[in-house]
Amino acid sequence: MLIWFIADLSPFIIFPIIWLSIYKQNTSIAGFDRTAIITYYLITAFIVQTCTSHVGGIFQRNIVQGKLNIHLVRPLSFISFAFIHEFSYRLISFFPVTVLAIIIYIFFPDYFRLPSSPFTWILFALVCLIVLTMSHLLEMISGLTSFWFGENKALDNFIYFFYKVFSGAFAPLAFFPIVLQNIANCLPFKYLAYFPAQIFLEQIHGYELFYGLTLMIVWLLILALIVSFLWRRGLRQYDGSGI
Repeated sequence: MLIWFIADLSPFIIFPIIWLSIYKQNTSIAGFDRTAIITYYLITAFIVQTCTSHVGGIFQRNIVQGKLNIHLVRPLSFISFAFIHEFSYRLISFFPVTVLAIIIYIFFPDYFRLPSSPFTWILFALVCLIVLTMSHLLEMISGLTSFWFGENKALDNFIYFFYKVFSGAFAPLAFFPIVLQNIANCLPFKYLAYFPAQIFLEQIHGYELFYGLTLMIVWLLILALIVSFLWRRGLRQYDGSGI
């Protein structure tokens, strides 16, 4: 677990170093100064570690191996079980990332900017819960396709590619060409990292904030409807013997 944790965090350690070398000759790029860009990557690392679900494999294994039978006769639905399982794991991941952020803030306060308003803290926490739910639903969509295809690795990699490109995990979407920004605005992935980071940095306000939150809720409902549809249709053809 520790090895995977370090591997997941490595891009968020390397990228700030690269950007600091770029910022030697720039005071601000696309609205991000030195402090904002480092804070962005630290917050993105926090979101990725604590709000990114990985239940697609759990759904795939239980469906393909026929182990879903056990959960279908239990009082707690498999969907609820998977969410509780993932939430517990993300709760454990919360502590090392938080400790790392505190250490950086103590020893390098010039590179970590905290929100100035208590409202921002509350809103960021609520948005993170929505991010975890959205990520969970996306993973479930990938896992539930195993009812028909068995192996879902291709779809999983496809979703992961779009997530990495359009979530802002590699770089703030403000740095992207307008064409890619417009594509990102049509997809749910920007709300899994970039939008929450904007809220933390207090770079988004008023109507733009309300509009972003509204679209985030809309995408949450759309993903939930897709999961409900796939789950019900998949159970109709599931014979309990595995695939």
